[in-house]
Amino acid sequence: MARVAVIIAAGLVAAALVMNRGDNGEDAPVAQAPTSSATVAAEDNSTCKAWRSTRPAMVGIPRLPAGWDWDTPNIDTLIANRTAAIDKALDLFEPKIADEPADVAEAAHTFVDEQRKGNEKLKDHTYAGAEAVAINEASTRLSLLCGMSVG
Repeated sequence: MARVAVIIAAGLVAAALVMNRGDNGEDAPVAQAPTSSATVAAEDNSTCKAWRSTRPAMVGIPRLPAGWDWDTPNIDTLIANRTAAIDKALDLFEPKIADEPADVAEAAHTFVDEQRKGNEKLKDHTYAGAEAVAINEASTRLSLLCGMSVG
């Protein structure tokens, strides 16, 4: 029971941190903590082990400049560089997603799918806040299921 309280508290802290960042919508708020009955076991599976190295790699990919818009000079080059780096990280992570535990596998696939959709929308200039919310929610859920801190 205490573990569930810690997970919920971590989710709330992460949401508060993300909401306070305020840069161009990429760091949109996250909403809910996962409800996994297998969180402790999930932390030791291959998906979570891979996520522990993938997540910092993803965070380390340079962001688009603060306040960017579609008219920012060289924005298409910046987008191409960012999405190529993200795609490479996803290509390395995706084959390491294990089928079990199922909730972790589902969260990992959701993260990959949402991130790839976001990349495509960036490239075709249709990216909006909804993509950032979906990506952040998926990342936070996977991190919490893997017993990682968020924020």
